[in-house]
Amino acid sequence: MSRVEWTRLAGEDVEAVVSMLLCLEYPDAVRVRPAQGDGGIDVLVPLPDGGFAVFQVKRHAENLDASQRTKLAASHKRMRTSEFAQRYDIRRWYPTMPLGPTPTDLMWMGDVAGGQPWEAHWKGLSFIEALISKYPMVVDYYLHDGKQRANDAIARVTELLKNQLGVAAGSPLSPRDAITTLHSLFGALDDADPFNLYGLSVDPTRPQLDPAALPDRTVMAVQYELPGESWATVKVVARANESLVERPVSLRGLLHE
Repeated sequence: MSRVEWTRLAGEDVEAVVSMLLCLEYPDAVRVRPAQGDGGIDVLVPLPDGGFAVFQVKRHAENLDASQRTKLAASHKRMRTSEFAQRYDIRRWYPTMPLGPTPTDLMWMGDVAGGQPWEAHWKGLSFIEALISKYPMVVDYYLHDGKQRANDAIARVTELLKNQLGVAAGSPLSPRDAITTLHSLFGALDDADPFNLYGLSVDPTRPQLDPAALPDRTVMAVQYELPGESWATVKVVARANESLVERPVSLRGLLHE
């Protein structure tokens, strides 16, 4: 995948991409929608030992000037003194942007965060690029044609489940070919959809679905009877809690709302 031209992106696009990357890296994270009193917090991540880490996502991709540092300092102050921050045990602050820090930036950040009861670490371009290499489908979905490819694959999966595996008269594919095609489509969905993982299993008898045994964040588990007295089980598992907000799955079938 080619490098992202961060300087050409609108601030909203930078925030959407980086915030979703963070939510995939930290599946229990919450993306905070803009609201009065939120203090400019973009992503809130619960820490294993209690408390929260705050990520403030900024669009800056070129060296900061004095005016931009002043605005960032003001943003930090609003976050620190906000009603939102007062309600949570914030232990770490991460200014996050597609820009590596200079020594001047690091000294500035130390001055801004000095005397605060939480750690402060700059999350820059190398951090974001490492997340992109781990979750390339996020960039493809938001900035390229990944969304359309995911929607096309979902439409084909739904059509096969409704018509092919439903033993519709005159089905163009045999049951075996339909299952092979479904496995291929589910693999394509996993590559294109940054929000959910898709699974398909075929069994000679109808398996018992035990809710307690399903993976965490399972949002759908549907069974279909196939020709030849066999059963297909389709599962959709959210990659992160934010997936349920950003791209919910309809229980009427493998169609997104």
